[in-house]
Amino acid sequence: MPTFARVRRKRGPALAWTPTQDSYYELAEKLRSEGRLPLHLTQTAILEFEAHLRESSLPLPFGLLAGHVCICPDTKLEYLLIDTVARARIELGEDDPYAQLTEELQSLIEEQTRQRKVAVGWYLGGLADDLTLDADVTLLHGQLFPERWQVALVRGAESGVERG
Repeated sequence: MPTFARVRRKRGPALAWTPTQDSYYELAEKLRSEGRLPLHLTQTAILEFEAHLRESSLPLPFGLLAGHVCICPDTKLEYLLIDTVARARIELGEDDPYAQLTEELQSLIEEQTRQRKVAVGWYLGGLADDLTLDADVTLLHGQLFPERWQVALVRGAESGVERG
């Protein structure tokens, strides 16, 4: 993992993220145990993410998930904390949406870096129920978020049931 300034923070009001019990759960657990840091989200970040997806009239709302690499002074546990949700300021148009997505995410990453935050990942709403990212978006994720611990949170509710 690249060197980041670690924030000394007691584990407090944050929720540990764990994949749901599905066919990928065991693989996700194995990957996490291979040097990945536990991921925690503040309730404020979760509520901001939910509000953005619920209130947005855009077909594909998206944004950046940022926070810190933390170390608990008591337990010495290192973990990732998402405490900031930075909403995208644009609507993806039909004219080269991948370039628009890349440019906006890069802008949000730079903005959060100036505020001494770490880009932990990004999110995208409005997907179909299978929650599949196409090859171009997967490639874009790998370019903008090259670390194994950086995440993409996807959400869809096409059938009326929210999935993520």
